[in-house]
Amino acid sequence: MLLYLLKTTFCLLLFLGFYHLVLEKEKMHRFNRFYLLGSIVFAFLVPSFIITVAPTEFVEPIAQELIINQADAINAVNEISYQSYLVGLYLLITFLLFTYFGKNIHKVLSKTRRNEKISYYSATIILLKEKVLPHTFLRYIFINKEEFKNDNSEQYILTHELAHVKQKHSLDVLFIELLQIVFWFIPIFKFYKKAVQLNHEFLADDAVIKLHENITEYQHLLLKTTAQNNNIYLASNLNYSLTKKRLLMMTTPSSKTKILFKKLAIIPLITGFIFAFSQKVEAQQKKQKPQVIEVKKQEKSLSRKGMKEYQKLFDTAKKSNNIYKQKDVIKMIALYKEMSKKQQNTVTDIRKIIPPPPPKMDLVFTYKKLADRIQRTSKNRKANVVYLKELYSKMNASQKKLVTKPSRVLPPPPPKPVKIKVKEIEETPKVIEVKELEEVEEIVIEEEIEIIEVVETPIIREVEEVIEVKELKKIAETIVEEVIEIKEVEEIVLIEEINKKLEEYKEKQRIKLIPPPPPLKKNATKKEINRYNKAYKLWEIKIKKSPPPPPPRKQQ
Repeated sequence: MLLYLLKTTFCLLLFLGFYHLVLEKEKMHRFNRFYLLGSIVFAFLVPSFIITVAPTEFVEPIAQELIINQADAINAVNEISYQSYLVGLYLLITFLLFTYFGKNIHKVLSKTRRNEKISYYSATIILLKEKVLPHTFLRYIFINKEEFKNDNSEQYILTHELAHVKQKHSLDVLFIELLQIVFWFIPIFKFYKKAVQLNHEFLADDAVIKLHENITEYQHLLLKTTAQNNNIYLASNLNYSLTKKRLLMMTTPSSKTKILFKKLAIIPLITGFIFAFSQKVEAQQKKQKPQVIEVKKQEKSLSRKGMKEYQKLFDTAKKSNNIYKQKDVIKMIALYKEMSKKQQNTVTDIRKIIPPPPPKMDLVFTYKKLADRIQRTSKNRKANVVYLKELYSKMNASQKKLVTKPSRVLPPPPPKPVKIKVKEIEETPKVIEVKELEEVEEIVIEEEIEIIEVVETPIIREVEEVIEVKELKKIAETIVEEVIEIKEVEEIVLIEEINKKLEEYKEKQRIKLIPPPPPLKKNATKKEINRYNKAYKLWEIKIKKSPPPPPPRKQQ
């Protein structure tokens, strides 16, 4: 374990030295980011690589007597006790570092809950009351509230911090922090963290220059913030490591050929590290042939009791017209599987006799059919709605999308009120004569009989000119009396027939005066149905309260 850790640390040191000497000076920040992170992973993997090497001459050691003193044995026991103490100390320090790490993350995230939030592209801006330099953590950008509202250089800061959020620089920092906690005894990770964070700032600066194209103004803005040194733990700060390197990197030109050669220089470096730090194993000269051991697998077979039980169940089912119980079928299938091939040939397979299970019900099709039935008719509505909900609960998410919810499946609308259409007659109005009684055929009529004429008037008078129902009844009675006097009929025409006709006429006229509410749509909601019912009730009340229409005039 100690050799493995020494190899990894030395490999990390060489990778970091190559970065500072060769790669850091060029404008290839994205490549450098992956190089730094990849070199850490590679350094941990290289010592576990195995390379086979040509065998060397084996010299047999001369047998020597082995003498063990008591003092050496005591030293070995002491070493074991020291190792346990060291492991305990390591675990204690790592635990303390983990608690400190968790506490800092909680402190940063608690600011997001307490303070005001503003959504900005893929990030969220947190407006802080305390005076703090702009910094980012995960997808949160922390800025002072007063500076955010008053400062003119807001665009440069936001684009810088947004670059950190979009490129997910916080994840790189968290990864190296966790390595620092686990391998706290290896100090090289501190230098790696500095190199990674500086590379993050190069990437953010590059994003600002590409968007705004004003290097001098941005450099002045960075120089203003140098006085404020409040670098926050785990966050990407605006003025982090504002050295001559960072300011010169904005103006230095980059050549593609140089960058390409430097990228290719990593290949021999990696191959050299593989040969230097990997495990070397000598190849064996003679390979002994492996002994082949034949293992005969015993065939599984069912006992006599099992065979008899299977046959008994089969015979009982045959006697009862091939009616098999579910328990018996499950048992028979289990027994058949335990049989050997010879035993299976002597017996009929139960799976071939039993009919296949019925196909699964198409839930979507049945649901739609039932929903249509509920909307069309009100028969067995309660039972249909309960079954509809059961079907909906059995569906999965994709099936539910194809179907309307049970709460939206509405019952059929109430029956529409009958509309009476009255055609306007320009010519002579229709005349309805009162039929003479059959018994009064022989009576001689001396005077001319006035025939009652009921004219269908197309025009509706105003409500003020409407005659009350009592006056209509009186007019009807007088008309009947005149008819009886002229005809001298023994039997009296009942007034009820005339009253019925008058009431029918009044109802028709009322419906014309106050039209019913418009009919419902097919897929109406619950609110629309309630509104319709209320409107229909009000319409009925208005019809009852409204005065009757005027009676038809007699034709002179």
